[in-house]
Amino acid sequence: MKKNSDLICTKSLYLHPETLNAFASKIVDMISDDIDTVIVSSVGGVPLASVLSYCFFKKGKSVRFIFLGNNSVEFYKWYLQGSKKAIIVDDLVSAGSLLAVIYHAILKPNGTDLAGIVCIAKTGFPERGQYIRENEQGIPLYCSFD
Repeated sequence: MKKNSDLICTKSLYLHPETLNAFASKIVDMISDDIDTVIVSSVGGVPLASVLSYCFFKKGKSVRFIFLGNNSVEFYKWYLQGSKKAIIVDDLVSAGSLLAVIYHAILKPNGTDLAGIVCIAKTGFPERGQYIRENEQGIPLYCSFD
């Protein structure tokens, strides 16, 4: 059980840059050093993904930053060619369906490993089901707020 002092309130991440930077730095320290791609699946995740990319840069690691916009799946498969290990950043994870689509339609066919999912908040993440789940196949979910 988390103490109130251990909780990071979602709004405080984006209102206080030092809190966002501290959270992102902690995630980068926990994630494998061989990450080469940061994928953002929603507009709300762009600030967090930007700071994560910057934190990788501060550690001497260059990463690709990809925002999944209005291009085709084939375009993103092409764009990810050569990527070995990626993380997906989202603002809110509920059922994990968007993450599963990204994983199964783009990453897996390209041979890109999913090293983790980073989000601001999660709600109702399923224990069992068809979507990517917390710790399924060793894929960790890093979340600032439950």
